[in-house]
Amino acid sequence: LVSSSDQATSVGFLSDTLMVARKESTLSRYDVSDPRTIREIGTQPLGALTVVAPFWPGEMFALAPRGGPLATPLKLFTGTTGPLTLKQDIAVGGWVSRVDFNASGQQLVAVMQNGGAKIFSTADGAPGYQFTQRVERAVFAGGADRLVAIVPKKRTAEDVDDEVVLYDTKTGEALKRTVYQLRLNDLVASPDRRLV
Repeated sequence: LVSSSDQATSVGFLSDTLMVARKESTLSRYDVSDPRTIREIGTQPLGALTVVAPFWPGEMFALAPRGGPLATPLKLFTGTTGPLTLKQDIAVGGWVSRVDFNASGQQLVAVMQNGGAKIFSTADGAPGYQFTQRVERAVFAGGADRLVAIVPKKRTAEDVDDEVVLYDTKTGEALKRTVYQLRLNDLVASPDRRLV
């Protein structure tokens, strides 16, 4: 990529396409099928949508609001190298810090900046379970209908405790908890979503 002073707020790969949500509220797409000749596919305005989350193995991705008007919906698109097609608008009801899809792409979780996480259907935007406790990061992993999340328990200048919690996505029940005496910054699920 050509060096520039633009700042990215979020990036993601979808097949051989690199998607970059930029600070000035644009989405740039690059064909990286041949790393020696990276080709810009195009740039388009995003408005307040600055969080990009790809769904593997499909050609679907989400763009979510991290700022701007609170009524800005999360948008699901299809398409990588050609024109983008809007698949669904989802009213998330706030600013989003992270989005993750389940293994089938039929659900997504939006981790909200003000705390909590919300699950939605990608087919029609219907809301599923909503986690009201503070959640820093969340990914679908650990089996069908399971979500793994970082839940901050204690954060002071002297001490930090973060929990990694395995939840049932239908009931919100905490199935397993592990406390770490350090601050956890991110979760990454294995491609088969069995491990975090």
